[in-house]
Amino acid sequence: MKDEARLYLKNKYSLVHVPSTHKTSHWLDAYREAVSSGDSPEQAGITAARKVFPYEFKERAVYSEIPISKILGFLNFHM
Repeated sequence: MKDEARLYLKNKYSLVHVPSTHKTSHWLDAYREAVSSGDSPEQAGITAARKVFPYEFKERAVYSEIPISKILGFLNFHM
């Protein structure tokens, strides 16, 4: 897992802190679960962020930030 992915998650979801590798792994698991439930990739990222970062997540710039596909590339996850 690259540090860039953690920084991009912070920026995309307007988190207060750069997420730890542990939290980032939880986000990825929640993301996979949301995708398997039928969410689009961007919506799955939002769903996962709400679940893993409930007190930090802000939805204000989600769609104007880096695309979820690029973050997943840094996490070595391919859809």
